[in-house]
Amino acid sequence: MRFKPFALGFALMAAVWCAPGHSARITEVADAMDDNDPFDANIEMQYDLRTHTASITRENYQQDTTNKVNRVMRVKELNYESTQHMIQPRLELGLFRDLALYLKIPIVLSWNQNSIYANGTNASNSSLAQDQNNASPTLVDGWPTSNFGIPEGQAYNDWRFDNATGAFSSERAGPNNPTFGFRWSPSNNERQPSSVTTTLDLSYTAPFFPYMDPWTEAANSTDVGNVANGTHLIGLAVAMSKRFLFLDPHFLMHYTGPIPASEALWGLHGQHHGGVRAGLEIIAHEDPAYDQKFAIDLFGGTEYFSEGRNYSEISDLFNDLTYVEQFMRTEAGAGFYFKAGPFVHFDVDFLFTYDSDHMVTAEDIGTDKNSNGYVDLDDLSSNEVNHWYNPILDTPGRRLYVEESLGWELMIHGGLTF
Repeated sequence: MRFKPFALGFALMAAVWCAPGHSARITEVADAMDDNDPFDANIEMQYDLRTHTASITRENYQQDTTNKVNRVMRVKELNYESTQHMIQPRLELGLFRDLALYLKIPIVLSWNQNSIYANGTNASNSSLAQDQNNASPTLVDGWPTSNFGIPEGQAYNDWRFDNATGAFSSERAGPNNPTFGFRWSPSNNERQPSSVTTTLDLSYTAPFFPYMDPWTEAANSTDVGNVANGTHLIGLAVAMSKRFLFLDPHFLMHYTGPIPASEALWGLHGQHHGGVRAGLEIIAHEDPAYDQKFAIDLFGGTEYFSEGRNYSEISDLFNDLTYVEQFMRTEAGAGFYFKAGPFVHFDVDFLFTYDSDHMVTAEDIGTDKNSNGYVDLDDLSSNEVNHWYNPILDTPGRRLYVEESLGWELMIHGGLTF
């Protein structure tokens, strides 16, 4: 029992003592007006490789062979795959002590989306193949084509995949919208060892570049579509870190809110998303005299996406925006960070993600505004019909889901500090 006072004393010392060195990556800010460092500017470049695979399933009324009853079940229709290569130049300028302004512009070098029938699915048993008619689109289940679908006059079963194989491919590339932001650390563990480094981030993404338009952009051709989203984005984030000996735990909360631009696609309703991430930097080597540091970073988190009419995994394939149900994303990753001196830093991260199953054709049929007990489908003047409702994809028993949604991302990032 004599070891307890010593152990308690050591724990208290570790809790209040912070080894000298830099804050965790997530809370670092370029600053200015320091005694020995009047100005900082970071010029950075990041390369991202992102992949995403998922199963596209559809509701279908059939026999449940396990329970020997007929019910609506979700059956696999398509396998989906997306691969994206992107670079992101970034400039951060120190304005004052622990206060910086930054600008970043993502540039998508290539973004390929592909689909094919899932295992066991073919043209003879695929409900999508049976419903598709891009040669001479016809009525489906008696629904009038003139009353539904955006843009007007486009048939709601004029789809872009090969009926025989389920094969589809599209390519997008180009600049994404620029983001401007401020970063400020009101408290800094490096300046005050007893403090927690807290960094606030306020950002704005402007709808500057041409945006994606699945209604008009060609697929299965030599044309390359745009990558930007036609919304203003407001971002808020709070990051915290506190150094204990050679350990630097960190925490992040973030939120992004969309506001459709006036020139955005009609009906675009962006998804709000926010989340938390927690991690631990393990400082394997540090030499303050030469401003060097090598650290291993382990992190994980979760993110919530609200419902919204947006670009989804099936937008290019079905030639339309779709109403996506809310879902959660879980992430886990690891990386390493190397600061070679006062002017050069480099890091590599690997991130794995999983999205909860969610519906991607969830439009409501409309709103009963005259209280007659139903939506007047044939009376467009009543303004009760939801014009984005696609009866062949949004009707219960026909709706589509994204399942088994897995992704991984490789991020290679380097920067120079002046």
